Amino acid sequence: MDAEATAAQRPEARTASVRPIAPLVALWLLLAGTYLVLSVSAPDQRLESVRQAAYLLPFWAAGISSVLIALKAAAHERRLLRALAAAIVLVATSETLVSARVVLGARIESGWPVAAEVLTVAAAVMMIAALARAADLRAYSTLARVRHGIDAVGVALSVVAVVLVLVVVPLSREGVFTCAQGVAAAAYSGLGALLLISVAANFGLDVASSPEPWFRRVLGGLWVYALATTLWPAWLYGTMVRPTSAWDAAIEVAWMSGMSLAFAGMLARLHEGVRPSAGVLPLPQRMPRSHVAVAAAIPLGLTASVVFSIAAGATSVPDGYRGPLFVLGGAIAAVVAVRQALAVLENRRLLTMLSTDPVTGLHAYRPFQDALQTELDIADRNGGTVALVMFDIDGFRGLNEECGHEAGDAALKAAGDAIACAVRSSDVVGRLGGDEFAVIMGGASLENAERFVVRALSEIRAVKGPSGAPLQATAGIALYPVHAGGRGELMRCAAGSLFWAKRHDRGGFAVYDPKVITALDAKDEIEQLEVETQVRAVRALAVAVDARDAATQFHSKNVALLATELGRELGLPHEHVRRLEIAALLHDVGKIGVSDRVLRKRGPLTAAEVMHVREHSVLGERIVRSSGFDDIAPWVRHHHERYDGTGYPDGLRGEGIPFEARLLAVCDAFDAMTSERPYRFAMSPSAALHEIDCCIGSQFDPEIAEAFIALMGRKTPM
Repeated sequence: MDAEATAAQRPEARTASVRPIAPLVALWLLLAGTYLVLSVSAPDQRLESVRQAAYLLPFWAAGISSVLIALKAAAHERRLLRALAAAIVLVATSETLVSARVVLGARIESGWPVAAEVLTVAAAVMMIAALARAADLRAYSTLARVRHGIDAVGVALSVVAVVLVLVVVPLSREGVFTCAQGVAAAAYSGLGALLLISVAANFGLDVASSPEPWFRRVLGGLWVYALATTLWPAWLYGTMVRPTSAWDAAIEVAWMSGMSLAFAGMLARLHEGVRPSAGVLPLPQRMPRSHVAVAAAIPLGLTASVVFSIAAGATSVPDGYRGPLFVLGGAIAAVVAVRQALAVLENRRLLTMLSTDPVTGLHAYRPFQDALQTELDIADRNGGTVALVMFDIDGFRGLNEECGHEAGDAALKAAGDAIACAVRSSDVVGRLGGDEFAVIMGGASLENAERFVVRALSEIRAVKGPSGAPLQATAGIALYPVHAGGRGELMRCAAGSLFWAKRHDRGGFAVYDPKVITALDAKDEIEQLEVETQVRAVRALAVAVDARDAATQFHSKNVALLATELGRELGLPHEHVRRLEIAALLHDVGKIGVSDRVLRKRGPLTAAEVMHVREHSVLGERIVRSSGFDDIAPWVRHHHERYDGTGYPDGLRGEGIPFEARLLAVCDAFDAMTSERPYRFAMSPSAALHEIDCCIGSQFDPEIAEAFIALMGRKTPM
């Protein structure tokens, strides 16, 4: 998971995985050729065992190799691989039962073994469930997961209807099977279509997030197998209607080919070695939900209409098939109705999420900005004024650290409720982020705003914080158009007055005064210049470290962006988030002391080289402390500690690790996993989130990891 530990066991996957391919292609040609020759030649019961052995070998090869991988796989991918292994073994067992009957002289058209049917359906369902779960992580909401599942079922039902109308009904006129057998055959095609959809979902749409080469072959093999299953009516045609057509042999060779390709992938994984460090299976990027939500209902609705029309009016449809067609049309129509209802609910949920702050229930930042612009436009038309009041909860960072983030969220909710109780009915209250609130007072004068602030601060002080002490806030006021001529300027003026009050009248408020704020800015500019000089030096040093390795040239910057977003997600104050950004930029600065030979090494690192790499966190602390950032030096030193105490350099455990170091650990791991390295492909964001989820409580702080997963889940399109 962490970059150095992974580097210590780097599999050379790109070269190792291609070595077994040539002999496997030769083996497949031999088996497929043998099976085809014996299938199209004159029947000879003496050679039937050879034909069936050639047919079964790819199934059992894929089954046995998948079992070996599943038994040795890492915990985070074991569930998927075990489910796939069990499904392939069930398929191989089912095919063996059928082949045994054929070798013993029974004819397939005389009846399919019931046990084989049950095993095949169970295997398909297991495979569909495993692949669907792998491609469906917490980036989806519950409603979206249900909707996408219903879409897949709708497509499968449509395939059943098409097969029933275009294939089964015409074949039924040959008298080769009953209505029930025909419907079952069409349903088998629908099961294959579901499997096709599940496999396709794991390929994804983004080339950068494509799976590892060995797993891509496994998925490709399952896709070929699913396609052949979808085309199963062609097998029926070749077996029962036109045995001389060889369509049944073509479908059977496709099944063999799918399993051969899956075996090639499994063998490549076994060849490179199954190690827990090999990484989680990459998963796909999401399709934009708006496209799917609008487009999917159209073909499904048309299919339902066509099926109803054929069932009601087509004279060529036997009476026995009209009932199943009506049922299929009704089921597809129900799918359309349910999925559209879910789409409406999902859109309403998303709209609520976008417009409402999840902690306080107040306006979120963007809707608040829109409301402010609306009030300013009204003021321009009517010649009125708009007062903007900003609040900041005093000592919120300490409250968060002392009592935890759940208590901090409760305090934010209580403070927001207190402010909302003090406003007029026409005022707009929002949370700007962290512990900052703002109120828009359309048509208010400075006197109105001051009276409101006094009332609001009193309401906030009446709220008991988690520690039992009353909450306290500071406020700043700015008036449009007296102090500012636009929305951005008004926000800056209100923020400036709040900042001045925090410095000079904590627990009180200040009205924007250009003379006072200008004087303050002149003083602060000197302090800010010193800080910015330090930050520029920090950024230059971070760039220099990242530039040593082309694969990690943007790593520090990416981790800084993630850390600032996560800090805001956790409600940290603005200044705290800024210090986190600096720490993130410098978290790997100690690698300046790691030799280029070790840093860029493609093969596995020796134990001595691993120890050499791990020294970078201690060296980084010394560099950061010497640069004047004493407060963030411990964060840099401990960002490779693990929550269970097995990290380095000091083996700290749980809450003993600085909070900021625990936060940096999550962001660092996510960017490392989603970035391509010379020794492995990049994971998709969903796969990296899945890995973080699997390591909650062992490597990562549960609260921080859950917040990060929720944050990135909202950013990933469905």
